[in-house]
Amino acid sequence: MSPTSPHQDERIANMRTWFLMGFLLLLSSCGKTDVHCGKTDVHYRVDGELGSYLSASYPQMTEIGSGSLSRMALNTTVEERVLGHLEDSREDIIEGSYDSMEGMKTDPSSYGASFRGWRCEITYHLGHLEHDSVSICLKEYWYTGGHGNWSFTPVNLLYGDAGVEDVLLEALFDQSKEWRETVDRLIWAGFIDSMVVKGANEEDVRKLRTDTDAQRGLCKETSFTYSADGVTFYFDPYRLSSFSMGDFVILVPIEKIAELLNSNGPMRRYL
Repeated sequence: MSPTSPHQDERIANMRTWFLMGFLLLLSSCGKTDVHCGKTDVHYRVDGELGSYLSASYPQMTEIGSGSLSRMALNTTVEERVLGHLEDSREDIIEGSYDSMEGMKTDPSSYGASFRGWRCEITYHLGHLEHDSVSICLKEYWYTGGHGNWSFTPVNLLYGDAGVEDVLLEALFDQSKEWRETVDRLIWAGFIDSMVVKGANEEDVRKLRTDTDAQRGLCKETSFTYSADGVTFYFDPYRLSSFSMGDFVILVPIEKIAELLNSNGPMRRYL
């Protein structure tokens, strides 16, 4: 395996940087009045051997004033979630590439072009950023040979009396109403529209329109974001169709689900 001490030193240096950023943000809040929160993207990258790398882009709220503690807490949680996902790929990408480089020294014929350029890249889709609430969906792409692949991970957070808590899909809706069936039906309609846009075969689309069984459970355990526009669902490749059709990002408009939303839930601000 590759030496670990340089990686450990790098992680310690990064942690010091994060704590310093938080401290400077706290100092900058002194004496300010409440303002609308702005956004900046943070870009993080670690390079390894053979062209390998880990990279991430994620949002941070920049305006600090009244409510600065909630914004700082949300910023910290977003950063921890993103960099935590990236760290999970370090052994496969960075340390794996180091091992490949060492192997090439003794057995170069066993290592072709597919051992170069390994990477994990995290970007995001934005739902909303507000002083007490964040909704983003991470898109994590990785390549270790082959055609590469990607998946989605939701980061939906709400700051309250108990600190930062995750927002589940169920919290958005009135549990006394049959909301799942309606949401599933609207997702399926959006999926069919997307298939048409992507140039799917007309016969395949016709069959999809009558496939009622496939509509069930679409919103269950599916990544999502929410905003004034509605609830957006993110389906990984292979989830709804073949890999060649890619992923599917489907908006369920708020005007079609407003009556099903929890009037005291996280989306009450948009009603």
